Amino acid sequence: MLPPRLKKEVGATTRGLTFTAAVAIIMVCLFDLSTVASLGSAASLMVYMLVNLVALKKIDATGSRLLLLQTSVVACLFAITIWVTYTLLNKPQTFLIFLAFLVASVAVEAILQRALKRRILPTPDLQEKRHREK
Repeated sequence: MLPPRLKKEVGATTRGLTFTAAVAIIMVCLFDLSTVASLGSAASLMVYMLVNLVALKKIDATGSRLLLLQTSVVACLFAITIWVTYTLLNKPQTFLIFLAFLVASVAVEAILQRALKRRILPTPDLQEKRHREK
């Protein structure tokens, strides 16, 4: 969730989208395009895998097919493993950039949570399940 000031409209878009576009432009100017593409691929795989892991946790609520979700998670893990191996062997600086972005994103989220005094809470159905288990 974005801070309220990033949700404000700027022309036909929002500040958050404008900021994201500016960061993308800076990355394209600073890094080789193959590095940007590689980082984008790795980030997409990570997000896709995490979405499928959450879908696995909520399989009863979504009615998804277990085998399909499991296959997707395994395929993503396999692709991420190949990306990590290839990148470490051929472009270790790209892997370091990826780690730096990963650490920075976790740090920024932690800072925003403290600054805005908010917490990421489990969904109500997960809270209820945990309450029943106690």
